[in-house]
Amino acid sequence: VQSLSASPNGRFVAVRVTNQIILLDTDGWQQRHAFIIGDENLFRFFWSPDGNVLAAHGGRQMVLFDALTGSEQLLVTVDGGNHIRRASWSPDGQTIAAVTGTGRLTLWDAQTGVQTAVWQGEGRMGDIVWSPDGQTIMTQNIRTLSLVEPSTGVMVDEWSLDDVSSVERLAWSPDGAWLAVASGSGKILLLNGENGRVQHTLSENDHRITNLSWSSNSQQLLSIDHRGVLAVWSIR
Repeated sequence: VQSLSASPNGRFVAVRVTNQIILLDTDGWQQRHAFIIGDENLFRFFWSPDGNVLAAHGGRQMVLFDALTGSEQLLVTVDGGNHIRRASWSPDGQTIAAVTGTGRLTLWDAQTGVQTAVWQGEGRMGDIVWSPDGQTIMTQNIRTLSLVEPSTGVMVDEWSLDDVSSVERLAWSPDGAWLAVASGSGKILLLNGENGRVQHTLSENDHRITNLSWSSNSQQLLSIDHRGVLAVWSIR
């Protein structure tokens, strides 16, 4: 098994095995579909918000698979020879955003694959996250967070974090009140979701945080570090 991802609605689990993406139905754990992908470097999975479409990306390509019908729904390719680093669905499932290693943010219509906006940042971009209302996309370059308007591809604000060495992962709370920022040194910061001001420091250690995830009520934050250690933070 090379990649594994569960759908948000809990109905499907996608597994990458050799040259296939196998879709399992969690009701009985039977194979629902198998997508033959050959030698394509599609190792990163992310699901549409309704859990019915699986997106897989690697290199310059991204492919969308319909989990209900088993059909390949869409193929998009990033221009300029840049590899996709991170990608994410908009909260309403209508748009897909992706950032490349050279700082380009590209948005596509999730139904047609038509490119709708492009923003060119400075330097290598890492994580990408949508605001809960879908009105803002945030991406980061080292210690700078860039806020981009998805409808126009225009940067509307920029937040600088001087007290971290680098930013690894971002997670906006579902209520929009908090932005969690994980640094490369193991520090987790809680920022005001509206103005980017640091409100709390949750962790200071030497273990790099690899992922962040909020509870649906925005009262708990889950973090995992490079050792596989999970921590749950209660947010008051």
